[in-house]
Amino acid sequence: MIQGLLTYSRITTRGKSFEPVDCQEIFNDAIEELSDDIRDANAEITSEKLPTLKADDRQITRVFLELLENAVSYRGQEKLKIHVSCTRNNGDWQFAIEDNGVGIEQRHYDRIFIIFQRLGFKPEVEGTGLGLALSKRIVERHGGRIWVESVPEEKTTFFFTIPA
Repeated sequence: MIQGLLTYSRITTRGKSFEPVDCQEIFNDAIEELSDDIRDANAEITSEKLPTLKADDRQITRVFLELLENAVSYRGQEKLKIHVSCTRNNGDWQFAIEDNGVGIEQRHYDRIFIIFQRLGFKPEVEGTGLGLALSKRIVERHGGRIWVESVPEEKTTFFFTIPA
């Protein structure tokens, strides 16, 4: 937990300068890093072609890792399907990570991005409640925003933007 707090506090002070980053490559690296969990979950992950943008590659990788790991951890009974896409929208790249997992009730949307807040509806899932808070802080450092839309027991889509 202490390591997580240090990571959280250093997002703005120890981040790298923004350089061109191939998000397709970062996404593929995240898939590779989570390959054991993905295989254990028998998950099907697809993506559209992802853009190159100016960012801190380590931090954007962390966002992909956190969002993909959440999708794998909070899967439902059906075969897990995750789809990642990105569109250009009003000067921003808007990423979407959609899954067919357990979903999130709307009343929890804001709470899940607060440090140490866990919903606790799947107690067997380990975690500190830092992942989405880290993702929010990283996306905001890049000048973007992050939010969620969900239908409980059907699907969840996490969106985040990064200025083009």
